[in-house]
Formats: sequence, C-alpha cells, structure tokens
Amino acid sequence: MDKQLLKTIRFEEILQWDVKQFYITKISSKFRIDKLGNHIIHETKKYQLSNEPDKDFNILGVSNKEGMYDTYTLKGREIKQKYHKVEDDWLVYNPYRINVGSIGLKTKDLKGEYISPAYVVFSCKKTVLPEYIFFLIKTDTFNKLINDSTTGTVRQTLHFEKIAEINIPVPTINEQKEILKEYNDTLKEIEKLKEKLLIIERKKDTYLLEPTFINKNNRILNFVKYNNIIQWDIKRYFDIGYKSRFNLVPLSEVLYEPKIEWVNIENNREYDLLGVHAYGKGCYIYNTVKGSELTMKRYQKSVVNSLFWCKVRTVRGQFGIVYDKFANTYASTNMKYMSIKTSIIRPEFLEFLFHKNELVKYMDTLATGTNSRHFNPSVLYDIKIPLPTLQEQDDFLKDYNECKNLLLKKQKLISYIIHNIESKLFV
Repeated sequence: MDKQLLKTIRFEEILQWDVKQFYITKISSKFRIDKLGNHIIHETKKYQLSNEPDKDFNILGVSNKEGMYDTYTLKGREIKQKYHKVEDDWLVYNPYRINVGSIGLKTKDLKGEYISPAYVVFSCKKTVLPEYIFFLIKTDTFNKLINDSTTGTVRQTLHFEKIAEINIPVPTINEQKEILKEYNDTLKEIEKLKEKLLIIERKKDTYLLEPTFINKNNRILNFVKYNNIIQWDIKRYFDIGYKSRFNLVPLSEVLYEPKIEWVNIENNREYDLLGVHAYGKGCYIYNTVKGSELTMKRYQKSVVNSLFWCKVRTVRGQFGIVYDKFANTYASTNMKYMSIKTSIIRPEFLEFLFHKNELVKYMDTLATGTNSRHFNPSVLYDIKIPLPTLQEQDDFLKDYNECKNLLLKKQKLISYIIHNIESKLFV
C-alpha cells in the first residue's frame, strides 16, 4: 500500500468529510487494479414472506467465525419484514461488522434461502469468481481497506456504495483459479473428510440403535393423571423404543445441573459468544463483540464438558458439547448448560448420539410452542439413550475421532494457505 502524509484532492472527489478515506488509498499488486464495484452487482430485491403464512422458510445467518450458516426455520407469519433472497454463489455481509470478517458465501450445501434485510447482498459478474471475492475480502489487507472506508462515529458502517469504491487486484479468471487452487483443493479434502465422518456415523448407527415409535405402555388407549400433564399434546404420551445391545438410560442419569459463573459485562472488553448449530453440528463461536454492543449486561461463562442448547428455540438438533476450546466463551440467559457425568459417558459419544436424524426428529415432536419451539427440561431428561461401558465407547469412537482429528489439521492448514495467497496478491 502507498501512504501519503499530504494529499491534494479535487472537491468533487469528496464523498464524505472523513480524513481517513484519503490516508490509505492505493494498493500495489502485479495484477490489474480496479474498483470492486465494477465486478459485483448489488442485489436489493426483497420478498414479503408473510404472504405465505403457513410455509416454512429456512433462514440464513452470517458471523465472523463461521461465515454463512443455516440458523432456523420460520413460518411466513413469523416474519414481519421483507427478507432478501440469497442464491448460490451470492455473497452477504453485515454492514456493521464486516470489519471483523462478518461475511459469507452461499454454497450449495446450505439449506437456507433468505436472510434479514439488515444484511447487504451482492452477486458477482463474469469477470470474477465468487470464491475469489470471498477470499479477498477475508484477507488482512482488505480488512485495512475496509476500516478506511467505514463511516459513522459510534458504530462503523460499510454500505454497498462504499465497498464498491474499494480498489482490488483483478487477475484473469484462469489466474484466479490458479491462485485459489491449493486453497480449494484443501477445502475439497475437508469436504471429503466430512463425508467420511458421515459414512462412519451411518455405519455405527445401525450397530448402536434403531428407533421405532411405540406407545409408552404398548396400549392403544393410554391413561394419564391430570397432575402429570406437562403439555396438551398427544405426542407427549408416546415414547421412542430402541433396539439396542446396550443398556438404555434416561438423559437425567448422565447429566446434572452445573454451578454457573455469571459475569458482569464490561463495555471495553471483547467477548466470544457461544452458539449452537442445527442438525447436530455442535457448538461454535458465532460472534466476537465488545461489551458496549451487548444489550444484556450479565452473561453466563461457559461450562466445559456440558450439553448446551437454547431454551427458547430447541429444534432440528440444536444441541452441542462444550469442549475445552470453548472454555472462555459466554452465553445469554436464553441458553442452557447441563454438565456431563464424564465418569460414565464420553462427551464425544453423547455428541455422536445427537447427530442421529431419528433421535432429532423424535425430539422435535416433543417441542412445545407455536413460534419459538422449545423443550421443557423434564421432557428432555426422560429421553433414553444407549450407554455402553467407557471402553466400548472408546472403541466405538476410535476411527471416528481419527477422521475428526485429521479434519481439524486440514482446517488449521487453511490459515497458512490464506497467508501465502495474500502475499501473492498484494505487494
């Protein structure tokens, strides 16, 4: 980047009265330099999803840690605002948080199609590959350019008009493909490892348990005491039966209430916020924010080796295990921790069980509420799981964990590759 302490500009070039936009203005590259706006299209069309009140809509989210991800499913009647539609290979960013990497690329594996109107959505012209632009925006160099382009005194914002003005290196399409080859090859290896994990899971599924729906007392007519009624729903009085070679125990025997450490939020400190993916994909840090950005001023500190879920929206397998890497994360009062009795069950084994589609579907039938569907804890604790001995669990998880560890190594390699590519793009 070329820096100038003193610069003369024409009056008509002034877009905002902000000295920082004139401090760092040039990038150096062996490739052609051009404005990003010449290569992308602002997708502004929005849809009124409430016009189809009974239809399910899969909603997307974007975070600085995960990129784009599936969040939850809402009925049209729950969505009051018009939402953006997001097509494959389109990019989405949070205009208030792009400076910390809050941008995502819509890939074919994502089920969601719509996102909040708060986000900026754009597609790419034929001159650039969507994955190249996504990669470019995630680099440290581009982040510096973003910080020079944001507006606002309290909350820094990057509208589409400003990001479109940023200069970028524009290699040819073939050069873009070559630059991203190692990066994409590693991503493909990661996807293959994820597929291998799924295959291992499916093979072990039939070995572990096979669920069938049965009446709790194996009777067509079931009598229930009035004081035992938790919810007015006939589904509540049907249980799930498992064919398993192992003992079946309720979750209440492997979980217990932990002692929660509550933390008072400090405005000038940054906090990693813990979330949980749907479809049994586990916990993740969905955002890193300053205390001043949080409306709630008291948060729970994470509990390692615990089962973690959202108390107000618990469907589609949104459960995760809090491992050591999430030791210093935080969660709001809407989230729930239950410690795992590691003396009788491995956290990884419990996580494996929550990957099972049959178990997830059954648990969804027990959720209450019309809009934000969730569990009464007593319903959750009654669900039975197979419990082999610790040695049997270790044997069961051996090849699964080997594949998972190799996946983690490949994911770490990505950071090294990104640094190398950045050095090729920018001088």
